[in-house]
Amino acid sequence: MRELEERILRDGRAIGERMLRVDSFLNMRVDAELMLRIGGEFADFAREVRPDFVATAEASGIAPAFATALAARLPLVVFKKLPKPPEAGGYACARVRSYTKGTEYCLAVRDEYVREGERALFVDDFLAEGEAALGAASIIEGRGAIVAGVAIAIEKSFQSGRGKLDARGYAVRSLARVARLSPTVEFL
Repeated sequence: MRELEERILRDGRAIGERMLRVDSFLNMRVDAELMLRIGGEFADFAREVRPDFVATAEASGIAPAFATALAARLPLVVFKKLPKPPEAGGYACARVRSYTKGTEYCLAVRDEYVREGERALFVDDFLAEGEAALGAASIIEGRGAIVAGVAIAIEKSFQSGRGKLDARGYAVRSLARVARLSPTVEFL
């Protein structure tokens, strides 16, 4: 998506060779109109992979996932990031390591929100090592549902996430594929 790449070049900031700061328009101060266009792009992908619902991990994935769900007219399921598995039953949980924060958390969702046989489109703001997407996929598949596809606003293609998702056979759509961050941002 050329518009997203241009916005990254204009307002994004590379922090060394592995981090990209885009919080001024993507995940802290959200440019709502840009987000609606991102949602429209992902809704086109949804028509190809035919999900029954959109899924995401809180918090940064919520804006693009909501815009996608709205544009595709699908329900949105938000997986929570918890420090430990919930004590109450009725939750599916996967241990995930956060690339950005360097910590582990439990990605969790109530069992009733991911139903056997349903198809899910997982949407997130970034793909780096693929941990959030793979954690969500393990929950989705563990509940007998299907990962119809993975939609990512910004993919850091120089990291291993895309390869892990491809190895699992998931359909992946990324709107901006970053090849390199230093000294400037370069796209594939």
